[in-house]
Amino acid sequence: MGRIDKDEVGYRQQIIMQCFWEAGGRTTVPDIDIRIEKKCGRKFSRSALNTMVQALVEKGLLAVDGKIHQSFIYKTCLT
Repeated sequence: MGRIDKDEVGYRQQIIMQCFWEAGGRTTVPDIDIRIEKKCGRKFSRSALNTMVQALVEKGLLAVDGKIHQSFIYKTCLT
């Protein structure tokens, strides 16, 4: 499909995208939160993580793909 321009996507957003791909390209913010903690040994606040995911949606790298309980399911727009 396309490529991530590293000048337009910051380090944290790159980590989020890596976590989405490791999750099979489709998951929720709470799952990404757990994956980031395991991968990096740190946690982001849920609001910061939601903001970064929303920025990736606005850049066309993620899209909403449904909802489960109170969490949106996002999918990657790049392979």
